[in-house]
Amino acid sequence: MRRVNKKKKKYTKLSIITRIFIFLDVFAFIVVAGSFLGRSLIIPKLTGTKTFLAYAIYGDVLVNDEKISYDFDESVTKLNIAPSSNKQGVSNYEKMILTRDPSNNNYKLIKTKIAGYNAYLAVIYDPSTVHLLLSNRMFNSYGLQNMKALSTKYHAKVAINGGRFREYDGGPVGYIFKDGKMLSKRPGNAKGRLIAFDNNNRMRLVRATGTEAQEMGIKDAVEFGPFLIVDGKVQKIKYLISGYHRVGRTIIAQREDGIVLFLVTDVGAINTNAPSMDEIVDKLVEYGAVNAANLDGGASSQMVVEGKLLNVPRNVKNVVIPYGRYVLNGWGYVGD
Repeated sequence: MRRVNKKKKKYTKLSIITRIFIFLDVFAFIVVAGSFLGRSLIIPKLTGTKTFLAYAIYGDVLVNDEKISYDFDESVTKLNIAPSSNKQGVSNYEKMILTRDPSNNNYKLIKTKIAGYNAYLAVIYDPSTVHLLLSNRMFNSYGLQNMKALSTKYHAKVAINGGRFREYDGGPVGYIFKDGKMLSKRPGNAKGRLIAFDNNNRMRLVRATGTEAQEMGIKDAVEFGPFLIVDGKVQKIKYLISGYHRVGRTIIAQREDGIVLFLVTDVGAINTNAPSMDEIVDKLVEYGAVNAANLDGGASSQMVVEGKLLNVPRNVKNVVIPYGRYVLNGWGYVGD
């Protein structure tokens, strides 16, 4: 009978266990290092067909530096668009909204602070004057534009950046509607999360196919998210990567009286001390928003008023983008 070397057998078992622990340590290091590098270097560059890898490794990643998932309330926005005339008993926030600028009866700009950082709130009194602004890239293979250029192109007195686009070639992602025409769609007429205005100038935050959106009478729309407030109900937001939600933000919202709000926080791309999404939502609620949605943020965040870029856009390396990042589309006040 063959004798078994107990020492050798014991040594072999220890070697296997040691190798397993070494493998686990190396794997943990790769995951941690990969998470950091992906967050700061890789993910901001992965969009379109390349986004699949980012989704597989880092979870729910929206293009253009968004890493937020959320619980969505499927309710359809119901809005009573009628100017409010009752100023009795209203809060200071209401007074700031309802008291119009004597020199400009169509919109006003409110400078505010959120969590200690500067923010700009544009108040558009007539929702019929809010339109989607499209860069030349929507009609050519090139031609992304910053918001200063888009505001000039459309004669928009106030403009903010809009929805999603592919980083590697600037092309559209998801549904885009302009004046009732569907200019971009999802494969197979799949459902998307639309930030839209319908023919009655109501802001609609809906999960719908292109066909369903047309049946709803959608006029202008882009895709992005998350939806922050739907029909007066604050949505639950889940942050999948700690700290990443603290970036520059662009928000579009509407009050019950129809007044449209544009909000931009001036914090650049990534800033761990910047206002959280929850803090931004609290501010929107104070100003009476009943529907609100997050648009493309970070380096893309821009607000232009009368041709002047108000905030200071910065990229992920905190380098200033002097005239604002080139984007595919935006929202603007186009009126007198």
